[in-house]
Amino acid sequence: MFYDEVDYPDPGIYTDAMNDQFKILNERIDQLTQSQSQADTRHNKLMEENQLLRERLNRQEDDFREVEAKLRRKIEEDKSRWKAKLNKITKDKEAEIERLVDK
Repeated sequence: MFYDEVDYPDPGIYTDAMNDQFKILNERIDQLTQSQSQADTRHNKLMEENQLLRERLNRQEDDFREVEAKLRRKIEEDKSRWKAKLNKITKDKEAEIERLVDK
């Protein structure tokens, strides 16, 4: 019959081609997996570095607030001290003026 006379190609040709394609795809999957792994590692490293920087920033902000509070207290103390000195000088001058006027 006609079907008996048809030469079918060797199935090994298709098997070899498919095996080559599978090999190429497996290599590509390995490359992508390695690339993703490197990206994940870098991402984790950046996240850790980010956390350290946030902690450092928080400490610096706390230090800044503490210094700012100390400076505000110091300014208030200095302001009170200078105000007291100014009042004393003013009283002394008024007393001297009265003493000179009374003479």
